[in-house]
Amino acid sequence: MALECLVRLASVRRSLFTNDAARSKFLAHLMTGTKEILQTGQGLADHDNYHEYCRLLGRFRVNYQVIFFIRL
Repeated sequence: MALECLVRLASVRRSLFTNDAARSKFLAHLMTGTKEILQTGQGLADHDNYHEYCRLLGRFRVNYQVIFFIRL
């Protein structure tokens, strides 16, 4: 349920922010939380959670044009 909420938050439109700094701050917080989920792996063993997490990453790419690099 929490990941579903994060997916919706990642879909927030640019027009809701007063300026680019506010939008960047929002995005930084959202991405920090997303990174922590990936680092800990907490909850990702569940198929539905993993699916929502992938949807969240996809939403970042669509809405923020973020390119993800995975360090091996």
